[in-house]
Amino acid sequence: MAEAVESINRRRNNYEFNHSLIERLRQSQNNLKLIWFDPNIRSKEDMKTKKEELRVINEHVNIFSDLDECIKFIKSVKNEKIFLITSGTQAPEILSQVLDLSQVDSIFIFCMLKDRHEYLLTKYNKIVGIYTEFDDLCKTIEDEFDFFNKRIETFSSFEKGEQSTKDLSKESSTFLWYQIFNYIITRLPRNQQAKEQMIQLCKDYYCRNREEMKNIVEFEQTYRSENAIYWYSKKSFLYKIGNKVLRTESIE
Repeated sequence: MAEAVESINRRRNNYEFNHSLIERLRQSQNNLKLIWFDPNIRSKEDMKTKKEELRVINEHVNIFSDLDECIKFIKSVKNEKIFLITSGTQAPEILSQVLDLSQVDSIFIFCMLKDRHEYLLTKYNKIVGIYTEFDDLCKTIEDEFDFFNKRIETFSSFEKGEQSTKDLSKESSTFLWYQIFNYIITRLPRNQQAKEQMIQLCKDYYCRNREEMKNIVEFEQTYRSENAIYWYSKKSFLYKIGNKVLRTESIE
């Protein structure tokens, strides 16, 4: 009886821990939204597929085929930055209305004919590049997303206006945090139960992301300790969720 109660309490604690961590991780992505405007998206299935692929980079993805709805949504965003994807043909129409909005951080052009739309690069300074392949577009967005996070971290160190000197207390606390984190992580249990808890947390977090769910199932079925570096360097769910946890700087 006592073992059954202990098992129930352990599962409840694991659920509460996972739920709390997932909420903190999702809040850490609230700084950025991915918005795609294209009135010529071929089908709902095509839209769904591309949305799932973009969610590998960032959970917050909105796709619009109606110009007015897209502009209205962009203007409604107040406390986040926006990465905007649009076609070359539609770019002049939408950019003329949203380019100067402070929430629009970066713009990506996705089209069939790159040469026809290269003039946009000199006309609109927020355009990062023009892409004809979806994989190239996603790779660039992922790189820009990482760069965006680094900018956020850099700017936050100056939020008290101390731009001429380094905040040594902050540096010291960050160093101490990593020392504590390293101490704890090397002493965590390395048993099947810990692995199952970690996998369940990842499944809960990426439950709406088909591509990452495939990676999680593959990891669950094939992982061996000698493949640890491979899995981390793969830049799939382990790499992403690990980095997000580190950015929260929370030991709890």
